[in-house]
Amino acid sequence: MSNGQSRDQNTKELTKKIKEMSGLCHFSLYELLKPNGYAQQVVKENELTRVQLRKVFSEFKYVYDEYKKNKNKEKAKIHLYKLYPLLQYQVNRRLIKENFKNLIWAILDTLVDNDEKFDENLEFSYEFLKALVAYIPRE
Repeated sequence: MSNGQSRDQNTKELTKKIKEMSGLCHFSLYELLKPNGYAQQVVKENELTRVQLRKVFSEFKYVYDEYKKNKNKEKAKIHLYKLYPLLQYQVNRRLIKENFKNLIWAILDTLVDNDEKFDENLEFSYEFLKALVAYIPRE
């Protein structure tokens, strides 16, 4: 395995597990959020900055807050759909890495495709994205 491949190993592994397990709600919140857990590793591997995450996080937070108020799943999903092209745009502009986009797309897929676990997946996804922002080193 080359150095470039090993640098994004945790991101790829987490993406694969999210797809296999149908969402973040099947993970231990501790494993996702702890120091040196998945969130911190994803930040390090993808060299994320606050600027890169600001738009994605603010859009996701809006969906989360609106859903908590009105519990309208379909409306929440419509807003989540809009994150797919936003993330692709960021990849095209080389603001984020392809593997990070794939990770967030996997999270979005589990939210838009799984009504049964929507609430839990939304909660865990929000906490994970919040942790990504928290683990970004000060610039």
